[in-house]
Amino acid sequence: MTADTTCTVIAANKATILTAGPLSQATLGTLIDDRLCNWWLDIRPIRIDPAVLHNGETISVRIEIVADVGGICALGDIICECEIPVAKACCDTSATYHLLFPYFTAFSGTDYWNGIAIVNTSAADGTATLTMYEADGSVGTATVTVGAHSSYVRLLEAIPWVGDGLGNDASYITVQTDFSADGFAMMANDNHDSMGYLPRQSFPF
Repeated sequence: MTADTTCTVIAANKATILTAGPLSQATLGTLIDDRLCNWWLDIRPIRIDPAVLHNGETISVRIEIVADVGGICALGDIICECEIPVAKACCDTSATYHLLFPYFTAFSGTDYWNGIAIVNTSAADGTATLTMYEADGSVGTATVTVGAHSSYVRLLEAIPWVGDGLGNDASYITVQTDFSADGFAMMANDNHDSMGYLPRQSFPF
């Protein structure tokens, strides 16, 4: 975020305790009791240690309004207290995304066809690794390239699977990508029976 690697925080970026005069304190209490006040919080740029905060973890700010002195670091008469999420650690270039497509019909020996779409929502080409798990125990894998801001859309039987005995039973498919991913599953038959769904997603870890 900055060329300064000393981790020195300039005065404008330091946390500050604001203490009002006695008259202002009394007025502040009245405003809070009557719910007439609004607070604007300017969150400064946050520098993190990647060894402490990892991908997807939330950064929160605790805010306390105290009657006099005290608060987070000492005892005091706390008027109100809240914790507000302000940021999320993101993203390591080596992070992986995971999609779960929980159901497809067999695509061999039935009148159903099954299709899958894997969407690359990032600005760079990436790789997706698909693993199919069939109810009869067969397992197949395939690795495909998905262009930046584009989709990989295929019938299941058109995917270059590596594995034996695939297509004879219902299955589910997991997809692991090195890009920010989304997707869609679809299946239908000649009688116009059809369905589609979004996959379950888990974010980088």
